Amino acid sequence: MSRGRILMVLAALVAAAALCGCNTQGGVQKVSSTPPAPIDAADAIRTLCSHRPVDWDGQPGPDGLMVLVLFFRQGQDLPVTVRGAMEFALYEGAVSAEQIARVAPARTWSFQGAQLRGCLARTVWGWGYSVRLGWGQTAPKTSSVTLLIKHVPPDGPTIYAEPLLIPLGPR
Repeated sequence: MSRGRILMVLAALVAAAALCGCNTQGGVQKVSSTPPAPIDAADAIRTLCSHRPVDWDGQPGPDGLMVLVLFFRQGQDLPVTVRGAMEFALYEGAVSAEQIARVAPARTWSFQGAQLRGCLARTVWGWGYSVRLGWGQTAPKTSSVTLLIKHVPPDGPTIYAEPLLIPLGPR
């Protein structure tokens, strides 16, 4: 599946959520054609993920996950962009928030600087980060994975998204 098709699927998911009543008090805000200036710290992370693994190379077997990450700051209706690092940890199976610290991730990814800016994508909700998380030759062996996303700002506390359980289908 092409990156453009994947972004269209993610945009459709976001649009569907927006049509389900997600709105600001003053109505829908227009998303700027240019991303907002990055800030050091956000207050919350929201994530949308492909509902199943994605095949990028046309070879048998899925190659990874496509994830859209939105950062929010209290008092602002639209997502914000951030400085620092965005880090992902993939755990095999269902891992609760309480178990995360005791379980080693099967795979990790980190995006910062120019690489993070390269992931910027304009969505119907505002600017976010569209990230391709490929697992190469080490595909998960379980029928589900747990994805943990965190933002490590240049200064200040790290913020975490709620762990996301993603079904992969039978193995």
